[in-house]
Amino acid sequence: MDLIVDGYHSPINVSHPKKQLKNVSTLFWIISALAILGSLAQGFQFSFNLRLALIISLINLCLIAIYIVSAVFVKKGKVWAFYLGFVTYMVISLFSLLDLLSFNVFSLIGFSLRAYFIYALISNVKHAIGTSKHEKFDAPTSDEVIDGSF
Repeated sequence: MDLIVDGYHSPINVSHPKKQLKNVSTLFWIISALAILGSLAQGFQFSFNLRLALIISLINLCLIAIYIVSAVFVKKGKVWAFYLGFVTYMVISLFSLLDLLSFNVFSLIGFSLRAYFIYALISNVKHAIGTSKHEKFDAPTSDEVIDGSF
């Protein structure tokens, strides 16, 4: 049974937004794993130019680190980590639109997979918003508790 008063969930509710947000960390772990596979593929693709391969590898390592940090801290219920991973993924998705101009079958498959994760992240924004709204009420001060003097 979930206790909801004026739109605010009890922390023990199964559907508490913070608990729902913690489940989103799985998405960031999957995105991290796919980013590792994609960076390996890009490394082989640009192996003819060592400088370009090094630059792309450094960018990919930074992105993978951001996704891993997001996964770890979203699992702890941190809203900022969700937004960090969300914005990073969206910006990189915009850049990957340029790859569709090559009319490559693999680019189309990759972007359709990316579109699925965009949908999944957008559908979980409500949990981040709900968590940030509920964080104000997680730890009441003694002034907010009726019998704070006990």
